[in-house]
Amino acid sequence: MNRLVKCNRDQAILFSKTIAEHLGQKHEIFGFIKLIDSLDLKPFLKHYSAEGGKAYYPSLILSVLIYGYHRGWRSSRVLQRACEENDAMRYLVGDHRIKYRAIAEFRITFAEEIADVFKQSVGQVVTRRPSIGKDVKVDGTKIKAMAANDQTYTKKELAERKALIEKKILDYLDGGIADDKREDIELGDNDGSEIDVEETNKRIADFIAKQKQLKRQHQSDVDKSNSAKKPKTEKPTDPNQLSIFTAAKKLQKINVALEKAADLADDANINLTDTDARFMKNGGKIKQSFNAQVASSEGFIIAADIARGNSENDLEQLAPTLEAAQKNISSPIEKVTTDSGYFHASGLNHLEKNKIEGFIPSPQQTAKERKQETDSGYESHYFTKDEKSNSLICPKGKPLHFHREFTESGNKYFSFHCKPIHCVPCPLRSLCCTTKEDLKRGYRSLELGDVYLLKHTMILKMKTAEAKKIYKKRGAEIEPIFGNLKQLRNFREFLLRGIKKVETELKITSTAFNFGKIVRLAMV
Repeated sequence: MNRLVKCNRDQAILFSKTIAEHLGQKHEIFGFIKLIDSLDLKPFLKHYSAEGGKAYYPSLILSVLIYGYHRGWRSSRVLQRACEENDAMRYLVGDHRIKYRAIAEFRITFAEEIADVFKQSVGQVVTRRPSIGKDVKVDGTKIKAMAANDQTYTKKELAERKALIEKKILDYLDGGIADDKREDIELGDNDGSEIDVEETNKRIADFIAKQKQLKRQHQSDVDKSNSAKKPKTEKPTDPNQLSIFTAAKKLQKINVALEKAADLADDANINLTDTDARFMKNGGKIKQSFNAQVASSEGFIIAADIARGNSENDLEQLAPTLEAAQKNISSPIEKVTTDSGYFHASGLNHLEKNKIEGFIPSPQQTAKERKQETDSGYESHYFTKDEKSNSLICPKGKPLHFHREFTESGNKYFSFHCKPIHCVPCPLRSLCCTTKEDLKRGYRSLELGDVYLLKHTMILKMKTAEAKKIYKKRGAEIEPIFGNLKQLRNFREFLLRGIKKVETELKITSTAFNFGKIVRLAMV
């Protein structure tokens, strides 16, 4: 078996003179260095003072974060280890031993500056491809938050817990005051320094004996818990069982959480480890998560933010996402494609106002196509508007007159009714009047929400073969981006807490994605 190669770990090896020669000219790290060196770092330098000890130049740690996130190394400790062990990272940092604390503090301190770096990365993409931003795809994805599910309470539960902890702390303080008064009575004018030696030794002995007893009791409890399976607890221990120090820290968290949730209902869920996280369906399970909104163009990320209010759905996220994307590019957005989750009045209004051609299927249309069902021809979007008479015209040419305008749950609606004289004798009435309300009234009626004309126009457009062809390209562009971030870059969970810090992490990985694609396509 001479063809089997054995390993000789003591074999002498002649290394290259420099790390660069060892890596080779075609290594991706050289492209990353060119892109990072071209960034404007003046916003970072404003925070550095001429006084104090030496500090790393901002591009040094920034390059560690960008290239590290590109390789899927996100933890500051993992990045420190990479700077010591990975040849590409060693060359990137000039063989410095950068500590994890410097990396972690940099990522938190320069949130606004890192957001500007992401904007510059989009600018570099636009410089190389001027058509970027004309055709935009928008989608959202749920990413797990760094938050414990069992630290979630309703606002009402938190208020009750706060009252219990406050009572415990007040009782402790009152007990301390009572002990002081009792010592004053026992000692009189004695300041405590005149207690005899025998009394002092007795007190010390009692204290030591009590501590030993507590230690034995604790060890016994540990042994019992190891021998028997612990029952799963969804909530932490009762407030009365917390130590005073722990209770005080918990009270601080509760006060911050209740302050942020001042406008929420009593049954709203609040997480103490990350008050901005929300329960969302993520990967088939309900987890504390953030809703990341991404806009892409030609496979590059041009906007990346957390949904406003970290909403669990995408209904009202199209307008803010497009506004963020427009700030990062120079040319106006011409075309937008999204899934049915963005079919909402706010998004359609934004498209109409900014003269952007949109391709957004309605949820009902998507559900029908999934079930391979067809329209009856008498759905609301087949009714046309007659501006002169302020009425709707049914597919058979009969009018539905305006009845009233009303508001429900903060949304505006318009009601239209068909006269029985037109509706009752119609031979196709059984196809048209299908709801319980219409069957009870005996004629067709429609209650349509705000911007219903824009919705109807969009629904009819999305039924055309051309629109369906354009919509098919959406998934082929933006879905692979999420797969790339989560699978190749391990971006399945945020390492930071709070919307601002989470958005910083999202922008770092988006910058790394753009730079990585520029390097891979040999555009640098």
